[in-house]
Amino acid sequence: MKYSFESAYFEGESLIHKINVKTKIIVLLCLLLAIVLTPLKYSALFCVELLFVVFLIFLSGLPFKFIFLRILKLLPFLGLISLSLLFKEGGFYLFVSALAKSFFAVILTTIIFSTSKFPDILKALEELKIPRIFTESLNLMRRYIFVFEDMISQNKRGFDSRNIGKIGSLRKITIFSNMIGIMIIKVFEKSQKVYMAMLSRGYNGKFSD
Repeated sequence: MKYSFESAYFEGESLIHKINVKTKIIVLLCLLLAIVLTPLKYSALFCVELLFVVFLIFLSGLPFKFIFLRILKLLPFLGLISLSLLFKEGGFYLFVSALAKSFFAVILTTIIFSTSKFPDILKALEELKIPRIFTESLNLMRRYIFVFEDMISQNKRGFDSRNIGKIGSLRKITIFSNMIGIMIIKVFEKSQKVYMAMLSRGYNGKFSD
């Protein structure tokens, strides 16, 4: 149980910490929408949005190292998703645009989760009339993400114990591909067991807290 959404919260007394969570979500989502809809060719407007995001980081009191580490963790995933755009017409422009906007999304999401406690975020989303299936999915992620992390750790230990020393890159790709397939099956089976256990304990689509 190494991870929880509560661990993403960064204690502080900044202006962003004190703003109502619902207001915070609305403003940051509007800003994110504006960034996503701004073409990269409008460089002046894009730079203004960038400066505003940097200003929000200053207001939140979050260390730049803290933000940078969050981006670094997601960099391979974001790069992999954006990579497919290179094969389209104007691919390099689309790649840079998607990557830049993904960075903005990560930063704004980090600001929300790091300056607001997770139960408060869920309550604010419910007050904003976000569909319950979305808020309950987030709640379940908070409760069970450590199970997924433990499964990954177990697979990694198994990989390390069976592959002592250096192995070729092609062999690594083959092994990790197999691990991903196994993980998908395990996650599906685990989710079914958890859901049946929840139903047997009276779960009706909403948590009591």
